[in-house]
Amino acid sequence: MGRINKRNYEKSTDYLCWWYVQFTYRQKTTEELKNKGVDVLVEAVGVIEGEKHIRNKDYDLFLVSPQTKMYLNQFQSIGKEVDVPVVAIPPQAYIPVPMGIKKMADLVDKEI
Repeated sequence: MGRINKRNYEKSTDYLCWWYVQFTYRQKTTEELKNKGVDVLVEAVGVIEGEKHIRNKDYDLFLVSPQTKMYLNQFQSIGKEVDVPVVAIPPQAYIPVPMGIKKMADLVDKEI
Protein backbone atom coordinates (compact mmCIF):
# COMPACT_ATOMS: atom_id res chain seq x y z
CA MET A 1 0.00 0.00 0.00
CA GLY A 2 2.95 2.31 0.41
CA ARG A 3 5.08 3.73 -2.31
CA ILE A 4 8.78 4.41 -2.41
CA ASN A 5 9.63 8.07 -2.18
CA LYS A 6 11.57 8.48 -5.42
CA ARG A 7 13.60 11.39 -4.08
CA ASN A 8 15.38 9.42 -1.38
CA TYR A 9 14.12 5.84 -1.73
CA GLU A 10 12.77 5.91 1.80
CA LYS A 11 9.27 4.92 2.78
CA SER A 12 7.63 7.35 5.14
CA THR A 13 4.77 7.16 7.59
CA ASP A 14 2.91 9.92 9.32
CA TYR A 15 0.97 9.78 12.56
CA LEU A 16 -1.89 12.26 12.68
CA CYS A 17 -2.21 14.13 15.96
CA TRP A 18 0.05 11.79 17.85
CA TRP A 19 0.74 14.66 20.21
CA TYR A 20 1.26 12.82 23.48
CA VAL A 21 3.68 10.22 22.23
CA GLN A 22 7.27 11.14 22.92
CA PHE A 23 10.05 11.12 20.37
CA THR A 24 11.46 7.94 21.95
CA TYR A 25 8.29 5.98 21.12
CA ARG A 26 8.47 6.99 17.46
CA GLN A 27 12.18 6.26 17.52
CA LYS A 28 11.62 2.80 19.04
CA THR A 29 8.90 2.05 16.50
CA THR A 30 11.29 3.09 13.72
CA GLU A 31 14.02 0.86 15.20
CA GLU A 32 11.60 -2.08 15.44
CA LEU A 33 10.70 -1.63 11.78
CA LYS A 34 14.34 -1.36 10.73
CA ASN A 35 15.04 -4.60 12.62
CA LYS A 36 12.33 -6.18 10.44
CA GLY A 37 14.06 -4.81 7.33
CA VAL A 38 11.53 -2.00 6.77
CA ASP A 39 13.27 1.36 6.29
CA VAL A 40 10.83 4.14 7.23
CA LEU A 41 10.70 7.67 8.53
CA VAL A 42 8.10 8.04 11.30
CA GLU A 43 6.80 11.54 12.02
CA ALA A 44 3.89 13.12 13.88
CA VAL A 45 1.68 16.07 12.92
CA GLY A 46 -1.54 17.62 14.15
CA VAL A 47 -4.95 17.12 12.56
CA ILE A 48 -4.93 20.46 10.74
CA GLU A 49 -1.52 19.82 9.20
CA GLY A 50 -2.46 16.20 8.53
CA GLU A 51 -5.17 17.06 6.02
CA LYS A 52 -2.72 19.23 4.09
CA HIS A 53 -0.09 16.46 4.09
CA ILE A 54 -2.61 13.90 2.82
CA ARG A 55 -3.70 16.19 -0.03
CA ASN A 56 -0.05 16.88 -0.93
CA LYS A 57 0.81 13.15 -0.78
CA ASP A 58 3.74 14.02 1.49
CA TYR A 59 3.80 10.53 3.01
CA ASP A 60 3.11 7.00 1.88
CA LEU A 61 0.87 6.08 4.80
CA PHE A 62 -1.16 8.06 7.32
CA LEU A 63 -2.16 6.54 10.65
CA VAL A 64 -4.96 8.14 12.64
CA SER A 65 -4.68 7.90 16.43
CA PRO A 66 -7.54 6.58 18.57
CA GLN A 67 -8.30 10.01 20.06
CA THR A 68 -8.69 11.52 16.58
CA LYS A 69 -10.75 8.67 15.13
CA MET A 70 -13.66 11.07 14.57
CA TYR A 71 -11.65 12.39 11.59
CA LEU A 72 -10.97 8.93 10.12
CA ASN A 73 -13.77 8.92 7.49
CA GLN A 74 -12.89 12.44 6.39
CA PHE A 75 -9.18 11.59 6.07
CA GLN A 76 -9.88 8.30 4.32
CA SER A 77 -12.05 10.11 1.75
CA ILE A 78 -9.24 12.57 1.05
CA GLY A 79 -6.78 9.68 0.92
CA LYS A 80 -8.91 7.88 -1.69
CA GLU A 81 -9.04 11.04 -3.81
CA VAL A 82 -5.24 11.23 -3.94
CA ASP A 83 -4.50 7.49 -3.69
CA VAL A 84 -2.83 7.55 -0.26
CA PRO A 85 -3.84 5.01 2.42
CA VAL A 86 -5.23 6.30 5.71
CA VAL A 87 -5.55 3.70 8.49
CA ALA A 88 -6.82 3.82 12.07
CA ILE A 89 -4.35 2.90 14.82
CA PRO A 90 -5.92 0.27 17.08
CA PRO A 91 -5.69 1.15 20.78
CA GLN A 92 -3.44 -1.87 21.45
CA ALA A 93 -0.82 -0.40 19.09
CA TYR A 94 -1.00 3.03 20.68
CA ILE A 95 0.63 2.14 23.98
CA PRO A 96 4.29 3.19 24.45
CA VAL A 97 5.42 -0.16 25.87
CA PRO A 98 7.23 -3.01 24.05
CA MET A 99 3.98 -4.79 23.11
CA GLY A 100 2.47 -1.56 21.70
CA ILE A 101 5.66 -0.74 19.81
CA LYS A 102 5.64 -4.19 18.21
CA LYS A 103 1.96 -3.90 17.28
CA MET A 104 2.55 -0.44 15.77
CA ALA A 105 5.53 -1.72 13.79
CA ASP A 106 3.47 -4.70 12.57
CA LEU A 107 0.66 -2.35 11.50
CA VAL A 108 3.02 -0.08 9.55
CA ASP A 109 4.75 -3.07 7.95
CA LYS A 110 1.40 -4.54 6.91
CA GLU A 111 -0.02 -1.30 5.47
CA ILE A 112 2.94 0.06 3.50
